[in-house]
Amino acid sequence: MEEDEINDIEVDEATEEKFSQQQWFSPQLIFKIIENYGWFIVAGVVVFLCLKSKLNPYLMKWRRQRRTTHETMAADSDFLLERQEAIEKARNRLQQQNDVLTEQWAEKQRKKEEEKRVNSLKDWEKHQLGQGYRSKQKKPSEEENVPELKSRQKSSRPLRSSDGGGGPLGGFGGSGGYRPSRRGPSGGG
Repeated sequence: MEEDEINDIEVDEATEEKFSQQQWFSPQLIFKIIENYGWFIVAGVVVFLCLKSKLNPYLMKWRRQRRTTHETMAADSDFLLERQEAIEKARNRLQQQNDVLTEQWAEKQRKKEEEKRVNSLKDWEKHQLGQGYRSKQKKPSEEENVPELKSRQKSSRPLRSSDGGGGPLGGFGGSGGYRPSRRGPSGGG
């Protein structure tokens, strides 16, 4: 058995030496492959060329689209950056306006509270002097508004005239109106 293994090893070494001596791309090997698989190779080349001619417009369109997408993304990024900066400026401007308005409102509130404090001190001083705790008279600003309301009321014409010329549907003038008798058993008895 050992002799058979030795012979196999010697045979394997011999084929390896032959194989290593033989070149992979020798003209003989190439001709042999073409001889055996020639029609398959020709058919594969023809299919490849047909597919390339059919798919070439789509590939070109895809390449152009990728190129324009990259260009527009670069332009869009600049545009988006400018837009973002403009939005930020507008927000800052609105925030400044809001801050100014808030400051003005706070100042008005402080003035109102100061007036209220001064009025309450005056009321307390009047109370201490015996003139009453709070004035029951209307404030001058309220008195000025009241005559304006009265003059507006006088100038407006009345809704119903007193001469009785309200018309047939107005319910004015003429007889006292018609009232039908009660239904049901009439008379007493």
